[in-house]
Amino acid sequence: MICFTDLRSNNTSDHQSDFGSFGVAVSKQWARSHGAKKVTYIELDSDKFNSYFDIIKRYAPDEFNGVSVQTLLDNPETRFSAEMALTSKNWAQRAGIHPEYIKMLSALEWTQTSEHVAQSEWRIRNPRPYTFTSEATRKERIDLLVNCLSSNLQDEVEGLVNYTIDGTVSLACTGKHSLVLPLPVDQIQALFCPKKYEQQIWSALFTNSLQHIRLITS
Repeated sequence: MICFTDLRSNNTSDHQSDFGSFGVAVSKQWARSHGAKKVTYIELDSDKFNSYFDIIKRYAPDEFNGVSVQTLLDNPETRFSAEMALTSKNWAQRAGIHPEYIKMLSALEWTQTSEHVAQSEWRIRNPRPYTFTSEATRKERIDLLVNCLSSNLQDEVEGLVNYTIDGTVSLACTGKHSLVLPLPVDQIQALFCPKKYEQQIWSALFTNSLQHIRLITS
């Protein structure tokens, strides 16, 4: 997911304390044009929540490939595969889980519990999701992000760590667009930053003839 918050510029302090003091503001029109949808917040024990819970009880699989789910979850080498098959729509499809369960997972991509309602979240779902796991070192993660900006990578290659349903692991590079959502400068409406960086960022904006971008400090 690429996540946004739909807050007024003078009402971001709580959000910044949770997610960081730096931010970029874009228009809602631009976000929608790239697939952004508003998150639905549901109450625990509400009818909608209970309907999802019923689907889980009815259709969550007891086993994959003849092995019990609990056994897979208890084994560190297969736990990730089992978790993904239970929670990821794409993995669930490959694992042959019931279509109603997969439909529920699709809905949950745009759902959050009401305790997070203050985030006023919108999401853009990456159509080609990637995964970081404990097997990826910090250097591999950094290399992955840097390589996404390179122009010589195959666009169809996905992910850093590829898992199969039986728990085997393989490493791969990533396509250059898998992690990057291009953001044209003319779509940036404002920048958020701590007060102590105001002069530094304003100078950079001025040097690059971007002084029309609003700078909001806290």
